Parts: sequence; C-alpha cells; structure tokens
Amino acid sequence: MPPAHIPSPRRRWELWNLQALDPDASAATLAALDAGRRACDDLARRILRDGEGDHGRLRAEARAFLAAHRALHRGLVLGLHLGPYSLIPGLYLDLGLSPVVLLDRAAHDRLRVDADRQRRALGLSGEPEWLVTDRPAFAGRLLRCLREERPVLVFLDGNSGEGGMAATRDRGLTYRLPGRDLRVRTGLGRLLGHAGCPVHALTVRWRPDGSLLWEAGAPEPWPAGADPATITVRLYDWLFAEVRRSPEQWSAWGMLGAASACFASDRLAPDPRELRRREARFLEALAHRPDRVRIALRAGVEVWEPGILADTRGEAFYAAEGLRDASLDLLRAASPTLTELRALCGRRWVEGHVRRLATLGLADLVGA
Repeated sequence: MPPAHIPSPRRRWELWNLQALDPDASAATLAALDAGRRACDDLARRILRDGEGDHGRLRAEARAFLAAHRALHRGLVLGLHLGPYSLIPGLYLDLGLSPVVLLDRAAHDRLRVDADRQRRALGLSGEPEWLVTDRPAFAGRLLRCLREERPVLVFLDGNSGEGGMAATRDRGLTYRLPGRDLRVRTGLGRLLGHAGCPVHALTVRWRPDGSLLWEAGAPEPWPAGADPATITVRLYDWLFAEVRRSPEQWSAWGMLGAASACFASDRLAPDPRELRRREARFLEALAHRPDRVRIALRAGVEVWEPGILADTRGEAFYAAEGLRDASLDLLRAASPTLTELRALCGRRWVEGHVRRLATLGLADLVGA
C-alpha cells in the first residue's frame, strides 16, 4: 500500500519503513506503534533517569537471571536494540563477568554514552571492553576473546561496518522480509562458520510495572559446514522474530530503510541513454513550446524525509536534491504549462527540479 494518505513526509517515510515488516500496515498501525513507543520511552525515563525505579531489584533480578543461565557467560551472545539493551554490558559486569561488546565506530560512539550513563545511574562499577570493528586487527582480538571464553555481545541490528550502510546496501546479502528486500552483512556468519564458538541470544524487555523481562534463547541451528549466507539468514530470522514480538520496544527502525536493497547503487542508476533522451525532450519543449507543453506529475511521486524523492508506485528512489513535498502540490492540483510554472516558481526551479522530474520519468510532458 503506498503511504500517500499520510500528510507528513516524515510519516510517509516511517510508514514505508514499517511496511517492510508488515506490508498491510496503515496509518492506524503506525499510530498504535508510536503510542507504544511513547509509553516505553516514558517508562525508561522514569526508571532510569528520574530515579523512580527500584534499582536494587533490577540488579538483583539481572544477577539471578545471568547466574541461572551460565551458557551466556561465554561465546557469542546475540542481542538487538530492544528495550533497555544498553544496560546489558553493565549488568554482566555486576555479576563479575568480563564482557566484550563488538560494534562499529558509529554504534560505539552512540552506545557507549548511553551505557556509561545508565551504569552510573544503577551504581555499577567497571567497564566492558569495547571492540570496534573499524580498528585494525579487530578480528584477531575477537578470536582471542572467544578462545578465552569471555562473553562477546553483538547487537545484530547494527548491520554496518567498514564502508557504512552504503557498503551494506551494495555488497550485502539479500534478506527477504514480507514487504521488502534488505541487504545484510555476512561477516558474523563467516566468523561463526570459521570459529565454531557457542552462539546464544539474550533479550531484555520492559514490563509495564517497570521491571525487566530477561530471556535467553538461540537462533535456529544451522547444519555443520553451513556457508556464511545460510548462517546469516538464521541470525536475521531470529532478530526479526524478536522484533515482531515487541515492535514498540525496538529502537533500530531506521536500519530497515538504510539497508533496503532498493537504495543500492546499482538500483539508483537509471539507463543513461534513456535519461539523455528524456532530458533532450524536456529541453526542446522548454525552448520551443513552453506555452503548449504541460507538466503532469505521475501518481505516487512524493518527497519523504530525510531527503528522498520517491516513486511509490514503481518503488524507485532518488535524492531529493532540495525539492520539498509541498512544492509538488502545484503539480498535483493541475498540469500547468512550462510558461505558467516559470512565472509561478521561477526559471531556476523549472530548469532544475522540473527538468529532473521529467528526466527521471516522474513527470510527463503533455503536448510535447
């Protein structure tokens, strides 16, 4: 379903993101999800920032859970940005364990600030080892940590690394969600195929009363000798199963858009010969028949935040290059001539934005 009926460009983008997991999601679905998010954010603020929670109880329950699940004390421990996930490293320390957190540079800069603040709020001491994938020789260090039987925490939905999300989109493995194809990193799958270390999963969620629900699990096992692609699919199957259980507590929704296969470089590059043909046709009309040629915006063309020119019917996406969705209302309401557009919006707007819309095939030249 195209998200045209949602008025705000930001909301259109958010609904499109949600439809990757739930193709039938509507504005009402998004509103209900937002209400759940606000409730969780308010709970986290009251418990962790405003001091309303029983921090001693939180620590005691975490220690009891981790003590009862000794498998989580070693090997690779999968997590995701769900609930108060940034508490996990500090609560490992509270049990006397020595956790390692594996993440890329951008995620490190975000997570470490939150983890440090929350650790201080709970009165926890010590610090985990932060293993940043962008640093040289991190793989060797990671293997040593695993051989030392330390718990290595990985937040799988980061889905980034060297080259950032652009490299994920261009070189990642295609992973199919109900509403869209994503590209996902296979580095962890390669590591697991090579190292053969134990793989566990750990999630923490808010309960309505402000306590935490800790759960241990594991992705579906893969056969001996499985290739990295097979392992990676099993990992992400586990990830999205957890997201579907508590979508209002997941805070990495942006990954769905950033990793969408439709934004890969090869998908964003139309046929250059066709582009040149359309552009020449537009320039000829502008020079010789501006009074007769009208611009008809195609249905489903919108500008979404953050800066995306979207063809929602054809599932094609481009950089907006300064074009705003409100500016398209003139083209939606009527099919003005090039002369009328130049008088209303100026020569530069016509020669820039209208020319690009026509060149990309998002607007038709009627009467050319």
